[in-house]
Amino acid sequence: MHALGQRELDLRSVFTSPDYLQKLSIQYCSQINVKTNEVVSVQAIPFIQFSKYGIVSFSEFLKVASNCKKTVEIGEWLLRNTTMQFNKWHQDGFTPRKLVLGVTIDQVIDTQFNQTLSQKLKEYQIQPNQIVFEIIGDNILAKADLLESILSLSHNQGIQIAFSVLTLGVFALKKLTQLPIDYLKIDSKLVQNEETRRQNEAVIHMLITLSHELQIKIVADGVDTEKQKELLVAMGCDIMQGKLFANPMPIDIVV
Repeated sequence: MHALGQRELDLRSVFTSPDYLQKLSIQYCSQINVKTNEVVSVQAIPFIQFSKYGIVSFSEFLKVASNCKKTVEIGEWLLRNTTMQFNKWHQDGFTPRKLVLGVTIDQVIDTQFNQTLSQKLKEYQIQPNQIVFEIIGDNILAKADLLESILSLSHNQGIQIAFSVLTLGVFALKKLTQLPIDYLKIDSKLVQNEETRRQNEAVIHMLITLSHELQIKIVADGVDTEKQKELLVAMGCDIMQGKLFANPMPIDIVV
């Protein structure tokens, strides 16, 4: 069995076990306004820790979890834990304005997921506009006809919407003008890839210019060096996340 096949089998064994939620953890990445050095948002990233693979993040295990029909349940678990943590931070004096959650289209359209969201926002006195749904997954094209109406519904309720460049690439950039997008994330692969640095810089500059024209905020992911930061600042990017600012924060208590 090759390595990828074994990895998928190991992940499947996690999601077919009755206590799989107990094997999930969450780490939080700060998103920084580099003009003010303020933590404006905190992104929650579910992960599984394997001794032989290290950390496997939600975007990596999403396909296996989806095949095991676990994504909606994971989404509810994530809502319970992250809204509780967000509320605790505000009580303790750490007050990021927004909580960013990676969600799939299947989660967004699920009634139980939305009921859990409403319950937790009310329980912890969180306003809908303090939540950002970053749409993830590789099955978005199959639901393209539903996507605009689904996201418009969430947006009208106050939830903000983010896409990464790689996810949006399934639809092409023209979707920037058609979808209710508040944030566009420049993926770490664009920021960090030295082999295609010049081409990437041209793409990033285009994305920032277009997004600003459309009143869409840009978030650069994977900013690990001062050089990367300076280049992005020069192109007009205000919000960044990466090791240059802070390592992901693990939170031990999950429910």
